[in-house]
Amino acid sequence: MKYKSVLSAFIVLMAVTLLTSCQNQDWEFSDYEYQSVYFSYQYPVRTIILGEYLYNNESDNDHQFRVMATTGGVYSNNNDVMIDYEIDQEMVDGFEFGGTGNPIQALPNNYFEIISNGDQMVIPRGELAGGLTIQLTDEFFQDPDAINTTYVIPVKLLNVANADTILQGTPNPFASNPRRGVADDWEVEPKDYTFYAIKYINHYDGFYLRRGEDMFTDENGDTETRIRRTESVVKDEVVDLLTQSLTQVSFPYTIPDSDGNDINITILLDFDDQGNITVSDDSDEYTASGSGTFVNQSESEESWGEKNRNAIYLDYVVEWEQSQRRVETADTLVLRDRGIGLETFSPELP
Repeated sequence: MKYKSVLSAFIVLMAVTLLTSCQNQDWEFSDYEYQSVYFSYQYPVRTIILGEYLYNNESDNDHQFRVMATTGGVYSNNNDVMIDYEIDQEMVDGFEFGGTGNPIQALPNNYFEIISNGDQMVIPRGELAGGLTIQLTDEFFQDPDAINTTYVIPVKLLNVANADTILQGTPNPFASNPRRGVADDWEVEPKDYTFYAIKYINHYDGFYLRRGEDMFTDENGDTETRIRRTESVVKDEVVDLLTQSLTQVSFPYTIPDSDGNDINITILLDFDDQGNITVSDDSDEYTASGSGTFVNQSESEESWGEKNRNAIYLDYVVEWEQSQRRVETADTLVLRDRGIGLETFSPELP
């Protein structure tokens, strides 16, 4: 009996000990031996989103963006980390955007201005990232190539204060002149540089929900009207308006011919400062003409996702002179989203 009493007391003591030791406590970890600085992405693509967006894009509408460096190896940054850097346009000489054959071009100096921190990047105390604020000039937005992935700002980190090291990589001993951007030239690839690609979309670019009405007139003068409208706006046809300049988008869509086969059409929409739209074309097969209006979401009566949305209202005609066919269209386009996500590229040498 004494044995059982002792055993019972031991079990109770162990249970109390386990319950006590299982209480939640703060985890504490030591920092790594070295605090490093680097770029998280070597080949990012940054799209300046003009107009309204789901998230705060005030800096975009001010034609500004930031190139950010990161510090690692610590759980908290206790000092202002100061990084010397350079914009080295020669880093991208000879490179192409992978899979396109298009040359990577350094952003011309007159297309941008650095408006923060002089010759240093600063990662502020208490932060794990910091960098440059860059102002784009009007020349950038006047360049037709700026709507595509054409230009990069090639930045390289040089020296750092208040951190231990820059992740400069380890060259391959067989590479006589290792280049940043050529993976085979490195045993450990460097992260001390970025080819920071920059482009823009205008205020009207995005995916829209389309509904409306088409009146077809054939070569005999016979007409047929088709209504495009679903019971819910979310089920409407989705079309993509694509930036051509600051004030112009292209609008590709399809219509059926007399045999039910799809015909590809692309019209051009030009916007003025008052939201008036002119419809035109850039085709040898048909002509397009008409007009419309753009209504900002703050004034729009069109909604999607329980929010008012930007809307475009169009009335236009597409005609085929040879076949004497024409389509008169009334469209309502309701903005669904701007269609921008994380984008990167891969450089390659031809």
